[in-house]
Amino acid sequence: MKLTRSLMIGSLLFVLCSCGDKAPDSSSSSQFLSAKMETVMEMRPDSTEEAVLQYLKEFTAKVEMPTSIPGEGFTTVKYHTGLSHSGNGMIVNGSRSKNPDVPPAKSYYHEFHYDSEGKLSHIVENDNGNRSLSNLFYYDGADPMAKILFVQGKHSYSDLAFYIDKAMYLKCRIAADGKVISGGLLANNH
Repeated sequence: MKLTRSLMIGSLLFVLCSCGDKAPDSSSSSQFLSAKMETVMEMRPDSTEEAVLQYLKEFTAKVEMPTSIPGEGFTTVKYHTGLSHSGNGMIVNGSRSKNPDVPPAKSYYHEFHYDSEGKLSHIVENDNGNRSLSNLFYYDGADPMAKILFVQGKHSYSDLAFYIDKAMYLKCRIAADGKVISGGLLANNH
């Protein structure tokens, strides 16, 4: 089956900016993407494993990797001391027993930043006040398409997913150097 419709990554949660650890002023709000943006990739590939894998590799290559924490002033923040992952591994969930609206009185925790649509945009690791980008998320509509992991603020790898008819078709992990580490077709979906 050949898919020829355009892929609109209209809900990309994030446009990279060099805002550092300071919240940007409102004049830089166009740098932070909370709603719509141009596509990163224009056409969806044929639904073959090779074509989809190449598509995801090209997507990763086109996404700029930030060197600083993105547009905090345009997000809602929740604070968590525990982490888990969604069943498909594409979203990180936070957990803690107290109020997530207030930073915990602990030396190490995570700041979960959500966009204006309530989608997880990025996660910041806070270790004794030293903050660094931990995860960055991109979406294909409502579906989580990319979870990009950073270690001490540097890109480590990306988990990517491709959907057909709202079902995950292929999932893979791509290293910072562009090599595919793991992944493939999901047998139960097509």
